[in-house]
Amino acid sequence: MSNLWVSIIFLVLIIGTILFFKVLIDRVERGNHYEAKESKETRQNNGKKIPVQDFIDVKDIKRNVIVRSDNNYTMVIRVGSVNYYLMSPAERSVVINGLLGVANSISFPIQIFSTTELIDTMDAVKEIKIHYSDLPSALKPYSAYLAEALTSLRYDQSVMVKHSYIIIPYYTRDGFEAAYSELMRRAIILQDGLAQAGIKASVLTTNEIVDFLHGVMNRGDTLKPSEVIEAGGLDLYVG
Repeated sequence: MSNLWVSIIFLVLIIGTILFFKVLIDRVERGNHYEAKESKETRQNNGKKIPVQDFIDVKDIKRNVIVRSDNNYTMVIRVGSVNYYLMSPAERSVVINGLLGVANSISFPIQIFSTTELIDTMDAVKEIKIHYSDLPSALKPYSAYLAEALTSLRYDQSVMVKHSYIIIPYYTRDGFEAAYSELMRRAIILQDGLAQAGIKASVLTTNEIVDFLHGVMNRGDTLKPSEVIEAGGLDLYVG
C-alpha cells in the first residue's frame, strides 16, 4: 500500500514538473513574440516621416506669436543688458529696485533663456548701403570699406555675442485673439518693469522669431531665414 502512495506522489511530481516547464516555455515564446512585434513597430515608426512642425511643436508664427499644439501660445522678448559693475552705487540701486519691481509684478510663468550667437552686423551694413549715395564723395570709399569689414565680421566664426530672452507661455481655449491680447498684456508688464531698471526689452517680430528658432537649432549657421523669405525664397513653395 505504501509503495502505491509513493508511486502516486512520484507521478504527481513528474506531471507537475512537466507542467511547470511547459508554462515557462510558453511565457518565453510569448515574450519573444511581443519583442519581435515591438521591434517591427519601432522600425516602422523610425521609417515614418515626422513633420517638422510636430518635431519642434510650432504650428505657426503670426503677429509675433508662436502657435503651438494643444492651445498653447508663446511670445518671446529680447532683453538688453547693462554694465552693472561700471555703474555708480546710485545707478545700481535703480537697477536693483527696478528688477525687484518686475519680480513683484509677475503673476504668470516665464522662462529665462540665454544664447551665445554669432554677431550680426548685417543691419548696420544695410543702413550703410541705403545712405551710401547721400554721402559726400570723400566719405564713400570709407563707407564701402566699413561695409566690407562689417560683412567679414558677420561671417567670422570666432566673434560671438550673448543674448538673453524671456519666453512667455500661455494656454487658452478661447482662440488666437484671446491669446494675443493676454500675451501682449504680459509683455507690456515686463517691458515697463525692465525699463524702470534701465534695461531695454522688445518683443520679437515674426521674422525675428524665425531667425531665433533657426539659430537655436542650427548653432553656428550664418543663414538668416527671414532674409531668404524676404528675397522670395518661398515663392516656389507648394504646401
